[in-house]
Amino acid sequence: MYRLRLFGGVSLEGPSGPLSGRAVQKRQLALLALLGAGGEKGWSRDKLVGLLWPESDEEGARHRLSGSLYELRRALGEDAVLASGETLRLNHEMVWSDVRAFDEAIGRQELEAAVNLYAGPFLDGFYVNGVRDFQAWTDAERQRLGGLYEGALETLATDAEAKGDFPDAVVCWQRLAAHDMYNSRFSLRLMQAMAAAGDPANAIQHAKEHERILRDELDMELPPDVQALAQRLREEPPSTPKAPEESHAAVQALESEPQEDAVGRRKAGGAHRFLNLRDDLLAGVVVAAIVSVIVSGYIATRVLGFGSDDPAIANSALEARERIILAEFENQTGDSTLALAATEALRINLDQSYVVRIAQPDYVGGVLTRMEREPTARLDLALAREVAIREGLKAVIAGEVISTGSAVVLSVRLLAADSGEVLLAYRETADDSTAIMTAVDRLSEQLRVEIGESLKTVRSNPPLPQVTTSSLEALQKYSQALRSGLSDRLSTIALLEEAIALDSTFAMAWRKLGVYAWSFDSQRGRDAYTRAYQLRDHLTDRERYLTEGTYYQRVTGEKEKAAVAYRRLLDRYPDVYEARGNLGGLYTQLGDLAAAERLYQRGIELDSTLTGIWRYLFNVQYKQGKFDEVEETFRHIERLFPDYPSTPWLGAHLAYSRGDYVTAEERLNELIEKHGAIRTWIVSAGEVQGSLDLVQGRLRVAEARAQRTRDADSENGAIRAYHVHTGPLALIAHLRGDPEPGLRAVEAALERYPLESMSPRSRPYLAVARTYALYLDRPDIARGFLDDHERELDTLTQQRRSADWHDALGVVLLVEGRSQEAIEHFRTEYMISASRTGAPAFLARAFDQAGQPDSAIAYFEHYVTTPVLYRAYGDHLHLPYAYERLGQLYQEQGEPEAAIYWHQKFVDLWEDADPELQPRVEAARESIAALTAASSGR
Repeated sequence: MYRLRLFGGVSLEGPSGPLSGRAVQKRQLALLALLGAGGEKGWSRDKLVGLLWPESDEEGARHRLSGSLYELRRALGEDAVLASGETLRLNHEMVWSDVRAFDEAIGRQELEAAVNLYAGPFLDGFYVNGVRDFQAWTDAERQRLGGLYEGALETLATDAEAKGDFPDAVVCWQRLAAHDMYNSRFSLRLMQAMAAAGDPANAIQHAKEHERILRDELDMELPPDVQALAQRLREEPPSTPKAPEESHAAVQALESEPQEDAVGRRKAGGAHRFLNLRDDLLAGVVVAAIVSVIVSGYIATRVLGFGSDDPAIANSALEARERIILAEFENQTGDSTLALAATEALRINLDQSYVVRIAQPDYVGGVLTRMEREPTARLDLALAREVAIREGLKAVIAGEVISTGSAVVLSVRLLAADSGEVLLAYRETADDSTAIMTAVDRLSEQLRVEIGESLKTVRSNPPLPQVTTSSLEALQKYSQALRSGLSDRLSTIALLEEAIALDSTFAMAWRKLGVYAWSFDSQRGRDAYTRAYQLRDHLTDRERYLTEGTYYQRVTGEKEKAAVAYRRLLDRYPDVYEARGNLGGLYTQLGDLAAAERLYQRGIELDSTLTGIWRYLFNVQYKQGKFDEVEETFRHIERLFPDYPSTPWLGAHLAYSRGDYVTAEERLNELIEKHGAIRTWIVSAGEVQGSLDLVQGRLRVAEARAQRTRDADSENGAIRAYHVHTGPLALIAHLRGDPEPGLRAVEAALERYPLESMSPRSRPYLAVARTYALYLDRPDIARGFLDDHERELDTLTQQRRSADWHDALGVVLLVEGRSQEAIEHFRTEYMISASRTGAPAFLARAFDQAGQPDSAIAYFEHYVTTPVLYRAYGDHLHLPYAYERLGQLYQEQGEPEAAIYWHQKFVDLWEDADPELQPRVEAARESIAALTAASSGR
């Protein structure tokens, strides 16, 4: 048995010790690393040669791969690398790999074994000159494995703390702190564990070292929570190690105790923070009282309302995780935004509950739509009760804000939905508006306890001043933004930016800004997600894990780290459908469609009323070719969500994918008729309608739609989309045989919205380059935009080239007549992202241009026969041309039956095309007649 070690470097050992010779040269080791980390799926030869020998042509690269395989098999044994067709994989019965063993241990939840295998970063210090794509794969794999290692260690640490085994917890936190020395959360948890284990001196020393690293290497100050803990440990008298029970209680106190200065007062600026459940409850005397009450057992549980047979429900009439409708607070003050802020504050607090599940706006909006009400209608108590009754929900929560001089009185009630009976009622008084959120905090605490959440759960959440903001005005803007988000994204973005202007540390507002800004300006979205990530310790666990996952997924591209964050979130809050959807998307990107499908089906089992999870399931079933299941899922969607915009939208794409353009058009008209007030849907529907027109050769109608879509883009501030949607205008001019109108449209767009006025990451250099090359026959201008993109890529991202880049460069090379080079880039595009439906069509064009008709036919047929759900986004360019050219190619090959078939497909498609396209249709008809006559002997 040979042993391949890839953690902390790379080495290959045999029974007699480390191997030497040609088998351990760099390219062979790189090949072994790919195979060792590739699992049972292995790698295709094409992918291996693309990663390891990009400088060679295909024949030369394959020759070098064969040479490397020969050296490995000679050193390790003939069966060390197994081949199945074009796929290669490592024979793990002959070559043990620490990465494979690590992945298997993680999968079996054998976390101790996994972390003991991790000897350092993946391929640490290993580098092969001239192979950028291999280095990019190495970086991604390093991040994936590092994220799994962190997650495993953190789970072991928290499990040890729960058992009171703080020496073991210290070891785990030490390893985490060494793994990521800049992570202050790891350092804080290490200090807490050390203190609980009776070793405050080392906890203080670690704080000093962490402060030095942050100051010297990042020019950052030590976070306040680490400072506060170190200060408190310095002031406390020395203690002996505690018994496990005492240690567990001690670490809970260290985790939950509010930050204080040396004389026990709140730090400056904290007086007006709100949503704080523990400002007054965790002072020393009260903590001691609570501990004594808990220890006293049965009597205390009765006093605190936990005496029922089912402690998860306590005195409430609700079942665990029962959905509740939260009505907007009634406003009896001169400032209507106070009620909005109070409502949102209560929602944020109750979202942390393990037993209460507040109905989300997406859910409520769908019910209101079915009631023929606006989805953003104000949800007063009467309407909230009606929603609850319609949905079979048992309870609603209602509140009220009343002015009494300078003071504000807040009340909250839990009511039975059907009868209106008041189950619980509480009231709190705030001396003035600045104390409103503290009052909401107290109300929500009482409500959560009485609904049935245990005292421990209530007390274990993060300090709620860190959840949101110290600015009441900022929360008011945030609340208004959430109300406008369903119908007007531009207003939502403006309100969120106002909230951030009032409080630049408002992490939840930054995260929401990232969500809404992403589709308009990806750079703006990235910046907002990054800022939210930097402020993640100011969020609840629910929001923090979601923020971390989105940051890793969208900003850094660290898919495995993102997956770890989403899994942690779903472990605690299984009903967070955003995390479930995003995690399923990651599984899909990684090729594990079955895992994504299982994830979505589990989400539907938990809550079948969220349209997003059904859409995700629909998409992943289609990707797997499960068309019967797709039909069944769509029937469920139509039954459950008949009035949602996404229902006709999915129906239109499903019909389009089958070539049923009449039904697709009907579905899109239904979408516009029902939801014409929502600009986002109008733009999207117009885009697909334009594709329907173009694919059928209706140029004049398509041109008018394209103009309207661009106008809507301009109104929405979607400048990138404005440039992208100029492309169809250039295509229409190209199809008419006169590129000048298209050229004028593109130049006018660039003059109106110069790319330099956009944030760098959002500049659509590649889309504009494709338009110039493919539709305007100006590859020289296109290359200028490619060069601009390359400069931005080098200065901004330093990442490997994307599928979009290979696609754009391949198009330019194709127009320049450099067929073989174009083929290589289209192949690379397809290798990077096999789901890109345009790659086979472009490969077909390139092979056709290169005089290789068999390959051209194969790729054209692959394009037109492969079921693709969202093919509307490429068919207008490829489908008519593919039908037309397949007929011609088969005719040239002397295969009349196939030629007639494809000629007829083209004629049927463009039968009602505009007059300027009819000569091409007539030519196809003439070919059909001639071939038919020839085959019948006439």
